[in-house]
Amino acid sequence: MRVPRHWIITHFTGVPGTVYFPLDFISSARLPGACARGASPSSCAGPNWFAPTWVTPAHGVLILWAHAEFPPSDPALVNLPGRRVTIDDRPAKLYSGRATDACPAHTDTEVDAFIRASGPNYPGERIDMRACLGANVTQADRSRVTAMLYSLRIRTHL
Repeated sequence: MRVPRHWIITHFTGVPGTVYFPLDFISSARLPGACARGASPSSCAGPNWFAPTWVTPAHGVLILWAHAEFPPSDPALVNLPGRRVTIDDRPAKLYSGRATDACPAHTDTEVDAFIRASGPNYPGERIDMRACLGANVTQADRSRVTAMLYSLRIRTHL
């Protein structure tokens, strides 16, 4: 995927869940504290995987990319919010609207994408993007979130 050159990628170094694996955080502003510098204590995984000290930049974005691997009995997209779309030639759902409690403080709006990652033998596997947008985010940064999302290319090794 293409990330805007001036955005900052912070790799997740905390303790992952049993079925949900945060990969990277991407922000239009530098993230503060030890969790952004590679510390890996469990304290870096706050509610919904954002470090407790992080907030969404008022004029920017804070994005979480993750890999979800739910049991085969739980199809990847059925019960998720959003409208059906296609991303990387794969079924996906895209939600855009008011911020939920899944984003950190100072988030005004949210864009969530859930992309099916594998074939029919692994119906619960997907790649998720949660983009938290500040109240004064620019239209250019909104467009960059969409462009980054649609530049995603998923490689599977099954």
